[in-house]
Amino acid sequence: MIILLMYATLTGIIKGEVIDENKVPLIGANVVIENTALGAATDENGEFTIYDVPVGTHTITASVIGYETAKVPYIVVSTTRPAYIEVRLRIQPMFVGSIKVVASYFLPKEEAVSGMEMSREEIRRTTGVAGDVSRMVQTMTGVSTPSDDRNDIVVRGGTPNENLYLIDGIWVPSLSHFSALGSAGGSIGLVNADFLKKIRFYGGGFGPEYGNALSSVIDIQYKEGTKDRRYYLFDVSMAGAGLSLDGHIGKCRYLFSARRSFLDLLQFLGAEFPGVPQYYDIQGKFTYPITSSIENRNKLSFIFLEGKSWIELTDWEGMGEDSEIWNKFSERVAGITFKRVTGGYLLNSTLSYSRPIYVVEVESQDFNYTNNSFEEHLPLTIGLEIPNRFMHISTGGDFMFHSWKHWITEEDSTGLDTLVNHNDTTFSAGYYMKFSKRFKNLLLSTGGRISYLDFTKDRSLSSMISISYDLTRKLTLNAGYGRYHQHPSFIWLTSHENNKALKDMESIHHIAGIEYLITEDTKISLEAYYKLYRDYPVDEEDSFRILLNEGASYEGYINFNPLVSQGKGEARGIDISIQKRFSHNFYGNVSYSYANTKLKPLNGEELKSVFVSPHSFKSLLGVELPRNFEIGCKFAWADGRYHYPIDSLISANEGYTMRDYSRLEQYPDYHTLAIRISRREYYKKFTIEWYSEIDNVYNRKNIREHYWDDTNQEIKASYQWGFMFVGGLHIEF
Repeated sequence: MIILLMYATLTGIIKGEVIDENKVPLIGANVVIENTALGAATDENGEFTIYDVPVGTHTITASVIGYETAKVPYIVVSTTRPAYIEVRLRIQPMFVGSIKVVASYFLPKEEAVSGMEMSREEIRRTTGVAGDVSRMVQTMTGVSTPSDDRNDIVVRGGTPNENLYLIDGIWVPSLSHFSALGSAGGSIGLVNADFLKKIRFYGGGFGPEYGNALSSVIDIQYKEGTKDRRYYLFDVSMAGAGLSLDGHIGKCRYLFSARRSFLDLLQFLGAEFPGVPQYYDIQGKFTYPITSSIENRNKLSFIFLEGKSWIELTDWEGMGEDSEIWNKFSERVAGITFKRVTGGYLLNSTLSYSRPIYVVEVESQDFNYTNNSFEEHLPLTIGLEIPNRFMHISTGGDFMFHSWKHWITEEDSTGLDTLVNHNDTTFSAGYYMKFSKRFKNLLLSTGGRISYLDFTKDRSLSSMISISYDLTRKLTLNAGYGRYHQHPSFIWLTSHENNKALKDMESIHHIAGIEYLITEDTKISLEAYYKLYRDYPVDEEDSFRILLNEGASYEGYINFNPLVSQGKGEARGIDISIQKRFSHNFYGNVSYSYANTKLKPLNGEELKSVFVSPHSFKSLLGVELPRNFEIGCKFAWADGRYHYPIDSLISANEGYTMRDYSRLEQYPDYHTLAIRISRREYYKKFTIEWYSEIDNVYNRKNIREHYWDDTNQEIKASYQWGFMFVGGLHIEF
């Protein structure tokens, strides 16, 4: 009783904005906190503030005449920073018969198919995610996980290189530490989850404004710094520690954070590891409001992100005794965004710079290998949104300047062999237009994009159309078609002199689905897809190899033979999910995916994807307990992944792992269970949140890969994460 009385005296603030589907602020919308008498109405900017809100988790309801009522759950209120939310309402559909207002916990779609939106709190609380944006996306239906120790995003039969990553409209080559040339994933997330406002994930059927992607789009939006006072967040976990700042200097709002791993400090104190992963990153956002009236809301933002990660391994599996491996990755991204809103028209332009650097050095008794490469990108993008009474029009373009240096060598008893030595510059450009219109119960989007890469002189035309129809208040039918193109990775183009003739890769999406709102907080979704690949690079000398089966490794792209754009593939499947949004003190998500992939390299023989399991099942569950405790669990099961087996004879002759690319075998089934418990403790001047998590509770030995042990002249297995305890502490003040 004393604790309850103490918490009853502690209050915080909820701030936010209410907008419609065209991002226009809604004036006079009512915002009410459930199970309380607290609420507010939006002002001329569509913004609201609710004071004296008891600390803890809350759900708000937003409503305005002519629009559907919406609910936003799991709003965490503390005594320190205000909780900020964005509520998006859509026009009330017209149905025959009496009107019945049903408030939904699910946000209205901006695209008709294969889209999902996630909040900062959903990422922070989900078991097995550790605040990593990419690992959160891996929990989505239709997304495969190549290995526990990597956060590659593999969507519906694609590769990890087929995804587009954006932060406030700025292109980011990789969201991960320990990435490699020719691979977009890594092991530890680079983005600070505390900066997040929301994330949109499109697993197919996305709009033409998202260019140069074949499989998916991860569109990250940062929040803005607060304008009332300054806040600090100290974060420490098993992986490292960091400090975040949130505040303002005059009219300029800022976010800033610095993080560093400390596993090397544990080794200094006597702990032993086969290799110590180390990293640091700094990142920030500065926002300056030029004007703030409802007629003219203009902002200038500057975003920067820099991270560096490295690891040194000795006597690594498959490399023999006295072998050493250094893997280093660094990435620098900076960009300026100008946003102008006048009379409902939105102009959004960005100018950014990115520079990923990749270094891999291998020393062994038999050979030395060095990869010392970097790439630089300078994109300029301009987009204009024109909402009117007839339709919503989006148009824009991008111009990107590229430069790079790829230098890869190998040295053995016969001497030094320079595999790649290429230094060059080029540019790419694109233009798109999209039209969207809601006809009562029907949402229609269509558009196209033209792209050009000067290095290959190749032009491509992409197009899409999506339809969503509300058959009843609870039942929605969706369908979509998209033809997308993506430029080949620059390392693919430079790894052999003949590769300059490669074409843009093509992916064609056919999607159909149905959604049924079981209750206001629970939805079941079923989506079927058929995905075709054309003009994918394949190995001209080793006719069994296709790049649709490569790209999720710490070594990166390692094929130096000539490539031709003659690879084909198809992926068809069904994704089923039941999603329960947070209400009545618990949330959950259960999903099942069936996927059938067929890839055709140069020899025309069908191969399975090494990334995608035919059958997979995922479940997430979280329960809020008394005294601000929360317990969550995650269970995942999948058919064993396919893999290229090791050729023992060639491996024995070479002294390291060599694979047989002419056939595929299958690993045993994968399954794992993780459990997490967390608690928030609220005080007048600060808030403490701690969590403890056990991954792979029953210590399942899931195979990561096979490798050749040259010392014992035999094939051995390396395993994914075993039983592992992790924990962390967040202090906000």
